[in-house]
Amino acid sequence: MKKALILFGKKKWEEEVFTDDSYKYSYELMYETFYKNDIKLYRASYQWFNDENKIFSHAWSFKNGKWIRCKNIKPDVIFDKLTSEKRCGSIVQKLANIFPFINPLDFSTLLDNKRFLPFLAPFYTKKQINILNKKNIEEIALLKSNRVIIKPATLSRGRDIHILNKKETCEFISKSTIPYSWIVQEFINSKNGIPNIMKGTHDLRVIMIDNEISHTYYRQPPKDSLLANVSLGGSKTIIDTRDLPDKIIEIVNYINNLFSVFENKHYSIDLMFDEKENPWIIEFNSAPGMLFKPEDKKIAIKVYEDLTNIFS
Repeated sequence: MKKALILFGKKKWEEEVFTDDSYKYSYELMYETFYKNDIKLYRASYQWFNDENKIFSHAWSFKNGKWIRCKNIKPDVIFDKLTSEKRCGSIVQKLANIFPFINPLDFSTLLDNKRFLPFLAPFYTKKQINILNKKNIEEIALLKSNRVIIKPATLSRGRDIHILNKKETCEFISKSTIPYSWIVQEFINSKNGIPNIMKGTHDLRVIMIDNEISHTYYRQPPKDSLLANVSLGGSKTIIDTRDLPDKIIEIVNYINNLFSVFENKHYSIDLMFDEKENPWIIEFNSAPGMLFKPEDKKIAIKVYEDLTNIFS
């Protein structure tokens, strides 16, 4: 049976494997599904890697309904679920030279740097200013929308995203302790929703496993917010992939061709529809969340079974 290890960030070995019951449910179902497909999953922090012996001195596994503490695990493949800032460390680079990675490390690095977005998909992205110097701050005035999205170039999970007007944005960046770590995007008013699917402010996430759409869902922000990330209180609604507008399929085909050089990929394309029903890519995510509710068990199992194919 193949051994696969889910790699995550800093954590003390003495702590419980999960403190959030929602993630606990999703991952337990994932481990069970993988085991039925002849893949034994482990879970470990990159800090638990023993460089001398090329093994993980500690890891968690799940068996017979219980989480089990394991020792001295040497995986056949690593499933990279790190945040972008953790992935930059030398330990992770070393791991990628020893073990096969899903995703390939170069692919994750490419996706997680939001500065690359307009170069990767120029026809499907709104204008973006990469803040690299003082002159770039002045260029914010050239954006068409009065409100703009300002976000860190490499952080994920909705952290430190702001929606401000252009004047406030210039002031914010100028006062920042790290002023040249930001990107600024034109604001997309998504209040009209997704054609033939839903009404209201949203973003649409298309989850890809290699070159196929695994599943799709839209997120809506909580009351009095325009940020739809689930980590920020947004809601998540799974939709039938067959209902996706043709314009989304066109974008997916373009991205598939763009990333065809990379194998064994699991990532998301995040989009919004503007007031004229045109979709725009707002970012990529190399480690989309694996959170499912019990009522979504059927689709969750399908997703996990699809995922096992890139571990073979």
